[in-house]
Amino acid sequence: MGFTRSLQTAWLTEAVRLYEIKNGRCEDAQETRQALTQGKTLEARLSIRANALAEKLAFTPKVNVITSQAHWVLSGLLLLGILGGVSAAVSALGSGQQPVNLLVALLTLLGLHLVTLVLWVISLQVDTAGPPGLGKVWLALTRKLNKQADNHLLVQGLTSTLSRTGALKPTLSVVSHAIWASLMVAIILTLLILLSARQYQFQWETTLLGSGVFLQFTQVLGWFPSLLGFATPDSSIIDTSIGSPSTLAGAGVDWSSWLIGCVLVYGFIPRAALMLICMRWAQRSIRVTPIDTTLPGYINLHPHLMPESQVIGIDRPAPQTLSSAKPTTAAASFDHTKPFAILGLELTADTPWPPIALGQTGNDLGRVDSREQRKQVLQTLEAHRPEQIITVCDASQTPDRGTLHFLQQLAAAGSNLYVVVQPSQPENNRDWVWQEQIEHLPAHSIHISSNLQTLLGTQAKQPNHAS
Repeated sequence: MGFTRSLQTAWLTEAVRLYEIKNGRCEDAQETRQALTQGKTLEARLSIRANALAEKLAFTPKVNVITSQAHWVLSGLLLLGILGGVSAAVSALGSGQQPVNLLVALLTLLGLHLVTLVLWVISLQVDTAGPPGLGKVWLALTRKLNKQADNHLLVQGLTSTLSRTGALKPTLSVVSHAIWASLMVAIILTLLILLSARQYQFQWETTLLGSGVFLQFTQVLGWFPSLLGFATPDSSIIDTSIGSPSTLAGAGVDWSSWLIGCVLVYGFIPRAALMLICMRWAQRSIRVTPIDTTLPGYINLHPHLMPESQVIGIDRPAPQTLSSAKPTTAAASFDHTKPFAILGLELTADTPWPPIALGQTGNDLGRVDSREQRKQVLQTLEAHRPEQIITVCDASQTPDRGTLHFLQQLAAAGSNLYVVVQPSQPENNRDWVWQEQIEHLPAHSIHISSNLQTLLGTQAKQPNHAS
């Protein structure tokens, strides 16, 4: 049986991943040993390690606070739903001094509910962050209550977990349907109280439609409620209720029963049923969806949590032409007399380029950001193989599988590949992640340097960038 996760386990695992991406890897010797002892799979060990670190980082009590706040927000929205239901019922029946227009009453009680329900169904077919409506309101309010750094990160971890597992839509739907269900309950109870305490008369009002339309409409809508024991007015009551209240005995009772039955069957029951279905959908998505171990923050933990496993940092096996020798992190001697090519891999927009004066031997391949640009660079290198390639990377980012595979392709295109990892944000330097990942690549002759000055020494000259 696979490793089964609860929502809190998945939540804390994602939160710790985001925390380490932002702040660097935590001191985790004890937590890693615990994971190796208690877990058998990489997914299980990632969860065990993350939950142990969450205790050290005091994430667990903060999760409890956020959960409590989310419950209070939901309670407030449920209360608003109840008040809205009471208001809708009072508005639909009026003061009792005038006959109740049945068509207007139905639109007041069920109109907005049916419109939002149709929008919810449509949203299931659209790739959006979640269905429209009250679920997003609940999430937005919960976020506003948690603006502190760690709490904000934890809320981000929750939404990221729900989104990645496919549970965000059903979770927001549960909230939305729950609020609508509470509104419908309030409507039904208010109708029962008002119809028991006051005398109301009912009628259909129309200028264009004939009596046959209202007869068929009433009977069609009343069929499902009649299965649950609610009365449906007969044809004589319907005919005498067009334009003025019916004077037949029991007309008011039948119309009251029919109206309450419509709200119950077409209002409360669909919302309650969908709430339960979405709840089950969300729980199953969280439980059966495995951790994506290829995400940044997890890749570098693979050799530590699965020490006997071979770490694969690329999409497919290395080409047969590559050597199995490990790349070296020693500062290899860069020969300034030999031709070299230089490129910037996924650098920030404000990073000046080129970073050095190229002189006669340098070939500027420019910035490389997209898949098409990577393909073009490889074609250029295939046609004009330089003896040396310098790749400048942003150490403030985390290398993904695509980046590592591209570096391996570059290493195959030249005699020596020099990877320069320098942070765009000095306070967020993850060069150790790059070094760790590149060390596990089965590539030939990759050299790592922390900056161009270290690599080129006195030969590194600043270019004149146009202002």
